[in-house]
Amino acid sequence: MTHLVVTVAFALAAPAADPAKEALDALQGEWKIVESVKKGTADEPKEFADRKVTIKDDKLKVVRAGSKREEAFVLALDPKTDPKAIDVSETGEKEILKGIYKLDKDRLTICVSADPDGARPKEFKSTEKPNVTLLVMERVKK
Repeated sequence: MTHLVVTVAFALAAPAADPAKEALDALQGEWKIVESVKKGTADEPKEFADRKVTIKDDKLKVVRAGSKREEAFVLALDPKTDPKAIDVSETGEKEILKGIYKLDKDRLTICVSADPDGARPKEFKSTEKPNVTLLVMERVKK
């Protein structure tokens, strides 16, 4: 009986899982862009073939091969919405771009409104008006 009481007490004392942190943990690692559609028009694959995307903690960094310059973004996730919500902001900036995301095994799809005052997209589709960008990435296997 004492063992049961200790087990129940421990379970009650354990911190509740944080769905946003768990969702962010699932995105950690290196990604390659396989599709990019801006304003309803697909980029040529060569436009993003040399980019390396890394997600570490709540930071997403994009670096072009042979370049030391990186683009850095902060991510905030809300996996409880349908579709799941993502907010993206450039490091140090106050503007927040609203988007949605989905992770299917090792394929990450992000759809974000490029207008900081724009509404959060409701579907995974790039459009010109409003200016919505679709980005599809695959996890780099090591």
